[in-house]
Amino acid sequence: MQKLALTFLLTLVGLASFSQVPKNIQGFWQFHVDKPGGWNGFHIGDDYVEYYYTLYQVEKIKTEGDQLHIDLVNGQNRLTLTVLNSLNSENSKFSFSNRKDTLSCRHFESDPDIIPTEINQNTLYATGWVSQKSNDKLEIKDNQLLFNGKTWDIVWLGKYPITGEYRMLAKYNEQHGLFYLNKTQNNLKIVYNAKSALYHKEGPHKLLSTLYGNWYNTTTSDWEYGFYEYFAIIKGDFFDYSSVDQQKDEIKLGLISRNNNKITLRARLDKGALFLKSGKSKVTKLLPVQETLVTSTTPDHRLFNDTEFKKRDTTIVTGYLRNNLSNAPFKISIRNWLSGENEDYFSDLDSLGRFEVKLPMSNSAQVYIDWQRSTIQTVLEPGKKYTLFYDLDTKQLLFAGVDVRVQNELTAYSRFIDAYSQEFRITSAIAREKYMYEHKLKGDEFLTYEMKKLDSLRQVDALFFKKQPTLSDRAKYFIEQSSNYQIAFDLMQKKYSLDRKTKEQFSTLYMTKVKENFYDNNLKPRSLLNDNGTFLNDYIDYVKETDSTYEAAVYHNEVIDYLIVNKKITTSPDIALYSKLVSNRNRNNQDQLILSELIQKDSTIQKRYMLMADEYQEMIKERTLLNLYLTNPLQYYVKNLSPDLRDLYHTQNIIRHFKSTPVPYSAETLFEITSPISNAYFVNEIKEKNDKLSKLENSSLQYEENLKRTEHLKASKDADKLLAEILAPHKGKVVYIDFWGTWCGPCVAEMEHAPAAKKALEGKDVVFIYFANRTPKAAWQNFIKLKKLEGKNVFHYNLEDEQQSLIETRLGINSFPSYLLLNKNGNFVNMKAPRPSEKNDLVTAVDKLLAD
Repeated sequence: MQKLALTFLLTLVGLASFSQVPKNIQGFWQFHVDKPGGWNGFHIGDDYVEYYYTLYQVEKIKTEGDQLHIDLVNGQNRLTLTVLNSLNSENSKFSFSNRKDTLSCRHFESDPDIIPTEINQNTLYATGWVSQKSNDKLEIKDNQLLFNGKTWDIVWLGKYPITGEYRMLAKYNEQHGLFYLNKTQNNLKIVYNAKSALYHKEGPHKLLSTLYGNWYNTTTSDWEYGFYEYFAIIKGDFFDYSSVDQQKDEIKLGLISRNNNKITLRARLDKGALFLKSGKSKVTKLLPVQETLVTSTTPDHRLFNDTEFKKRDTTIVTGYLRNNLSNAPFKISIRNWLSGENEDYFSDLDSLGRFEVKLPMSNSAQVYIDWQRSTIQTVLEPGKKYTLFYDLDTKQLLFAGVDVRVQNELTAYSRFIDAYSQEFRITSAIAREKYMYEHKLKGDEFLTYEMKKLDSLRQVDALFFKKQPTLSDRAKYFIEQSSNYQIAFDLMQKKYSLDRKTKEQFSTLYMTKVKENFYDNNLKPRSLLNDNGTFLNDYIDYVKETDSTYEAAVYHNEVIDYLIVNKKITTSPDIALYSKLVSNRNRNNQDQLILSELIQKDSTIQKRYMLMADEYQEMIKERTLLNLYLTNPLQYYVKNLSPDLRDLYHTQNIIRHFKSTPVPYSAETLFEITSPISNAYFVNEIKEKNDKLSKLENSSLQYEENLKRTEHLKASKDADKLLAEILAPHKGKVVYIDFWGTWCGPCVAEMEHAPAAKKALEGKDVVFIYFANRTPKAAWQNFIKLKKLEGKNVFHYNLEDEQQSLIETRLGINSFPSYLLLNKNGNFVNMKAPRPSEKNDLVTAVDKLLAD
């Protein structure tokens, strides 16, 4: 191990203080972090220390005993770095005054995660960049950085490959500065001293710089024009500049749209206003949009379009994401009310930040737009086209289109709430304390607390209504109901805190309040708020589960008798009679007498009945699941729900059944389950999905031989022998085992990630083995096709229930899904292996086993 001047501390003893960092301390000191990409080290220079992405100047260095203290300053911020032991390259200990822990560090000359980079056209060469806010210029060339009016000499430049970020150390006079830079074709973000600034590439038409920004019509209050470096948005459409000329006090613009529509604009600025003339039309006066649009003063008493889920239409969202530095696609998430799940729709961003997303909608609904990056939520209506502008720097959000008033009003409400929250912001500790208090509240105490919270929300909403007296009725309705269903959501989510062991329930008062204030409120349309979807699910399920008249269980004998009566199972008259008698849970004395006589007359009848049930076990399983998930709940819905909710929840159950059991229904069964549905659109959706499954069922498997036949294992009673036979062919390879079932929601969700996980391990000596628990054969095969779970190194087992149980008991499998890893010697080494969704962790675990 290389030593780094083990005696340097001794040589410093007796010195009072100094400001030059000794050479043997300088360099990069790296410590371990669990998450790749996190802050994992600090750089020490001759007169500076980089700490948590900020550069501190060395103020004073002093010794105290065998420790060295380095006092650091950055503006008003101060901290001390302490060297705790004699230095060596492998394990040296440091502490910072604002951290409680001790950092065990390894020494490098420079950050090993940073790749040294030269300044050229392919990296960070930059000229002609202008700040959107201050109009300052930024340049990077000839090993110099022009920033904030200062010219810095670049000491070094490197690229961090995990994020693509550039890091630069520069010097101005005697001061060092650390810069973090992200650059795309037209955007550049620079962070210095924990403050960020955004720059744009200058456009080809410098005359346009006075017009840059968004402008609204003073008569209609609509956002109509947006002028940017390389294109314009005019009344929701994109236009490129074909010409820009100065004519006296006007700017003449030639523009051409995507569909080749050509227009000419004459623009004149006067006292902050923009006067535009297009062709022979009258001059339009426009003002710059501030944070949000000015609310229209025209009364608007319309309601949201409620299709009652009777058809599906395509909604188009186009737009411009300004100041974007991410390569992530643009995403819109919407709740599919027929499946009860959220669905995502994507669009790539072009080099300028423009996008177009098409999403199917069956009713007006709340949507989440580019949530991880832009955190936008609003309401969209089916069949409409919206144009969106969002600036990731200024947070300005605007909508253009034929009818976008409510979207812009909801944006104003969102900004009002942000400002209000900032005024009354609380620390994370207080927020945590508040959460714990709410979590501990139970029953009627929680009800009282939440209803008071609703009063507070309504008071805040009233402040906004007072500030915006001409809001449309739709905006008011959405805001009011959003507050209502936030509380409704909380109240019914509390059911998950009830003690199931003691069959704890809410009080009559609690459920009456929920019913009268929220369930009977009858939100229109029901899809308007996502919280309403969760609330309805929780409320209906709770009432159903606590209703003593609801028959949730499915009885094996009753299913068999149903199949015999409906001629699905052919059997002898005596077996049919026996089935009728044993399936009747309320049989009278006479029926019991007939049953006893039947058994006395033929002692084999019970055995023959069981053999018949074994012969038709797949059919019985399928019917059992149909009754459990569809027939029994439908009987409850018919009695207790309104017709529209009955149709909606029965359809949801059918589509969920398709997902967990991807087998097409027969024509007879399809007719049986769709006949109670009055909504023709729902019926068509079900039939479409059934047709797709029929086609899937008729398709062939690419690796059919890897769906292992297990008939020869039926008699096995030894779990170890079973496992040995299954695993023997794979010795010498790492084996990844997945215990799953089509009935298991988390299992199905993880299967979405399985293809990517297998792709990441492609070409390596690893085998994937899937054990399906209680999954009918047809559903098993279709699911494998549907989720693309095949491969040369992928093997599927669908054992008999007894053998599956033997293996699960032997391996301690008591939850689904469960994942296990075996090493090349066939030994189980990880009984809680990473999931497919934890792809990086899984690859790391497999690679380690392959290397052993």
